[in-house]
Amino acid sequence: MEHFHFLRPGWLLLLPLIAGLVWEIARRSDAYRKWREFLAPHLLEVLLVDRRGSKRIRPITLLAVVLTLGIVALAGPTWRQQPSPFTQDTASLVIVLKVTPSMLTEDVQPSRLERSAHKIKDLLEKRAGSSAALIAYAGSAHLVMPLTRDANVIDSFATELHPDIMPQHGDDPVAALALAEKQLLEAKEKGSILWIGDALTADQAAVIASQGKRSLASLIMLGAVGLDTDSTEREELRQAASALDARLEFIAPDARDIDAVAAYVEADFTSVLENEAGTQWQDEGYWLLFPIIGLALFWFRAGWLVKYQ
Repeated sequence: MEHFHFLRPGWLLLLPLIAGLVWEIARRSDAYRKWREFLAPHLLEVLLVDRRGSKRIRPITLLAVVLTLGIVALAGPTWRQQPSPFTQDTASLVIVLKVTPSMLTEDVQPSRLERSAHKIKDLLEKRAGSSAALIAYAGSAHLVMPLTRDANVIDSFATELHPDIMPQHGDDPVAALALAEKQLLEAKEKGSILWIGDALTADQAAVIASQGKRSLASLIMLGAVGLDTDSTEREELRQAASALDARLEFIAPDARDIDAVAAYVEADFTSVLENEAGTQWQDEGYWLLFPIIGLALFWFRAGWLVKYQ
């Protein structure tokens, strides 16, 4: 409740007015005030039917409570934000896959490239219904499939990728990541970029970092290297991830890597929604309607609509 506040606090200015109104009604309906000038106090106690010591709840008391609750409800109490109704429920993901001869290494069976394609399929199945795109790169970057919700199409293309079909040999992750950002910007989508590869040098990471972020997309890295791979190769990926402020996971024999990547994507998307929501808070005043309705039922008692004492 640390974020508790009112969306329309101006309504609270009516509370003193309500208090004055209730006090005036109570004062005018006070039988003691009318007869106090003519009868001694000890006689009033026995002559008046409605004694001051009566413990029953009077309509004027409920009137004060109902009016107060109504004013508080109109003021819009709130303590939590709500997501924008104009945003999608799931984050978009652009997958950038390295397709070079080094990805044919079989330290990750059957090969780094084939295992990466399998992981892409598992990730898309886990995030069924969300948008995804696929970019392949070697010496040049190419959009294999733009953002789509058809996971089968992306999976079929990913399994067919091979260094032999790439137009240009080499290793250009800079162009690939720039193309991934461009896809999100042009589609006006909020999401993340997943890079899958076996190596990203410090020089490449420095160039990517120097370009700066042009969108709200965050970078997630999935290292396509085996458990028995030289520690130097893994350490280079860790250093690159640190330089790019990216989350790094390594391909695992089970689903731990995919679970972690999916969690990162959704966490980034939730953070973007909260930043966009800004002061878009959920109005919780409607909860006060239930006690107001419950108290209003007392007005069905005989005499309450006439006698306010």
